[in-house]
Amino acid sequence: MVYENAELMSVPWETIIKHYRKKLGNVTFNSLDEYGSNFIAHLNGNTLLFPAAVQDNDALFTIRQWFVTISYRIDQRIKELASKATLSENQIKQVTREEINRWHDLLKTQNVTPGFPVSIERDVLNKYRSQIDALVTNNLDPLPLTTLLRKRLRDIAVWVLTRDLSEIIEENYSGLVIAGFGDSDLYPSAVTYRIERVLLNHLKYISVAEKSDRITANRVASVIPFAQDEMVAGIMEGIDPKFHQRIHTEMSKIFQNVYPSEIVKKLPGLTKKAKTALLASLKKVGADLMTVFDNAVDEHKRKKHIDPIVRAVSFLPKEELASMAEALVSLTSTKRRVTLDAETVGGPIDVAVISKGDGFIWIKRKHYFDADRNPQFFSKYHT
Repeated sequence: MVYENAELMSVPWETIIKHYRKKLGNVTFNSLDEYGSNFIAHLNGNTLLFPAAVQDNDALFTIRQWFVTISYRIDQRIKELASKATLSENQIKQVTREEINRWHDLLKTQNVTPGFPVSIERDVLNKYRSQIDALVTNNLDPLPLTTLLRKRLRDIAVWVLTRDLSEIIEENYSGLVIAGFGDSDLYPSAVTYRIERVLLNHLKYISVAEKSDRITANRVASVIPFAQDEMVAGIMEGIDPKFHQRIHTEMSKIFQNVYPSEIVKKLPGLTKKAKTALLASLKKVGADLMTVFDNAVDEHKRKKHIDPIVRAVSFLPKEELASMAEALVSLTSTKRRVTLDAETVGGPIDVAVISKGDGFIWIKRKHYFDADRNPQFFSKYHT
């Protein structure tokens, strides 16, 4: 299954997957994890799907987009300050320096994407240095750039390609889910990958642990939403995750800032030192109370919502599981339509069930052609 971006570097995932299926043929693996690893290996260094020119264009386009964003933010800050007073050349230099340093410091703390060779950053700089310098000139001149700032922009260009930025920014990526059984698997599992690009014949991807799971004799059921997951999470947890986060944020302000400050204000006769000490103490108490509150809410969600649903799922027959999955997707689509959010979920819903005994079974499937007039399509996969 694929979510978010339906293409990888302009190649449709449908094409990539069918290309892999043809190559795989009748080869099987003992575990589902091996299928995942084999598919990732298929993408690594596949110059038929991702020629060197395509990789170069993607890398340079990404760098350019980052430079355009940085330039735009510098320009906006300068305009904002200039609307209040005339700016000196030193102030413009300061704004430029602060914005570039801010991105440099943020990206510097991120780890190199797992799976890349240790030399990847050096290799990227060696290959694209002249193009990076040209992009700096084209997109950030006539800003006052020192030699140090130009070097830092080169660092930024390399890091946006090589480092795992999933925690700090929503990048252009594809979510890939592989679910089912290996030959030796008694129970099903799902592995999920976040895939971004092929860079110098190396696939940039990470395994998404929170979207992967394995059924065992002790773990009998799991419900994993992908892509737009707020509706499924709301049903599973009894509250919309964003609403829960807003409650946490507002209560944290009250317990850790507003309430301690008001208490200190109402106590007469305290010295400045005593007020500072009391305020710090009350803020710590507030933080501790928020931890207690969060733990109580999480426990309630688990006992009253998540566990009962998971227990029910573990006993549902296969056809009811299919109906439940379709209903969850349909609810997500309906909510986005009536709330005028981006309709990233919608249209006819494909539903399939994978079981150890019966294998892969379509419950509902849409085609772009009349199935009765194209029997050769189905015979190709069932002979």
